[in-house]
Amino acid sequence: SAVTDPKHLRVKNYVVDVGRGIGVLHSEDSGSPKERLVGSWMAGMIRELESRGRKNPQAFSYDGVLSQGNGLLTIVEDAAQHADLLRKLLNVPDEGSVKLDKGIGMDVDTQLMIISNPDLEAQLNQHAERNDQDPLKALKRRLDRREFRYLTTLSLEAELIRRELTNETAIWRAESAAELDAKIREPLTVDVRDDDRTKTVELAPHTVAAAALYSVVTRLDDDLPAGLDLVDKALLFDQGYLQRGDERVESDEFDFEDGVLPQDVLDAMAAGLADAPVFSANERGEFESRVVTVKNEVFDRQEDDVLDAMMREKRVDEGTVAEYVEHVYAWATDEQVENERGDRVDPDPLKMKLFETEHLGRFDPESYDGNEPSPAVSEFRTEQIITALNRHAWHNRDEEFRASDVALTEIPVIDSVLGSYDWDDVRRTFEDFDPRQWDDPPGGTETARCKETTIENMIDLFGYTEASAELTSRHVMSQVSYQWSRRG
Repeated sequence: SAVTDPKHLRVKNYVVDVGRGIGVLHSEDSGSPKERLVGSWMAGMIRELESRGRKNPQAFSYDGVLSQGNGLLTIVEDAAQHADLLRKLLNVPDEGSVKLDKGIGMDVDTQLMIISNPDLEAQLNQHAERNDQDPLKALKRRLDRREFRYLTTLSLEAELIRRELTNETAIWRAESAAELDAKIREPLTVDVRDDDRTKTVELAPHTVAAAALYSVVTRLDDDLPAGLDLVDKALLFDQGYLQRGDERVESDEFDFEDGVLPQDVLDAMAAGLADAPVFSANERGEFESRVVTVKNEVFDRQEDDVLDAMMREKRVDEGTVAEYVEHVYAWATDEQVENERGDRVDPDPLKMKLFETEHLGRFDPESYDGNEPSPAVSEFRTEQIITALNRHAWHNRDEEFRASDVALTEIPVIDSVLGSYDWDDVRRTFEDFDPRQWDDPPGGTETARCKETTIENMIDLFGYTEASAELTSRHVMSQVSYQWSRRG
């Protein structure tokens, strides 16, 4: 074709003229594999030629696809009807010949097989449950499966539609965008035949463009930046800009996310198992099931990144944590702490209460009688703080030991209790935050401000790009949104 693109393909019903050296196999073709591939013996001709008991190749019909056209074999329409022939062709390209009968061979050139049929895969997988004993396994290994992308270029789609209607094969060569736009909107006339006669019909200006634009729009996904619709997206793909009144907006001014996330790679790896004939059905099922656990682990890490980025400015400094631990230690041992003036005073119950409710988020004000802890709070302080402190720091204890002497960040239990966040912390810190608005939060809202800060912190803390931070945070928020209402 004179109007093609290396990444795209347009398929149309095309029957090759006789004598062009191309064999065409249709779904309605019947007979044994040998008859469909090379032809059949003609009994009348055998008698006519009087070959004295030996078959004469002159009595062969040579009407099979390999006989019709050395060089190219095309299987059109329902390729699944001819799956049995594919096994017969396994060694033909290598041997370069095919037998008409015992002792009678015919040279065959290399065949290019063009197969366009999704049902063929079902035919080839009919014995897949037999695993290594699958008789079609060798065939599936030899088939090269390719997928062609949808055409999403408006001007090329219009050119192809016009070519189908008029048989024009010349490539459009426009010197400017305006000239190309003029070609797209041009009218044309076509001859249409009805029962009685042939008449000329005019397609008004923009008719071809309308058909092309609709074709492209049906192929696009609806993942759009704010303020754009699918038509805008199609025009951006084709022109590289949008014209809005007197203002031209270039495509690089729009926030298109283009990145590969971990889950995209895992999905692609799992999808590849289905097309790999070296794996049995049981092996594919086992390997695919393992993707889930890996995805869960990766999501947990992504979620931690998003939470840390959201709560970066809210993180408690080490001095505040150390002060809390020192007060809890004094509370548990009936000792006193030293205040800013150097005086020895009793531990402050209000400071401990505020730390546990605001920073830890473990309890609410109802868990206290005034500032005095309930039994649950007392148990938490003893089990989670004092026990961990004793376990990891007892060997450092002497007569001068104070809880503040312990390097808190080096104590795993203390660090895990005091140094992590969850979505309840986010809800408590950002009361008007709504993860369901994350993809396109309304301007001036707490969600919008929180998203802007989170993206900046993901870039600064963890090395994300703006695009990968956007995509990762969207993925995390899409999962969090399901549970957000229940948490409330």
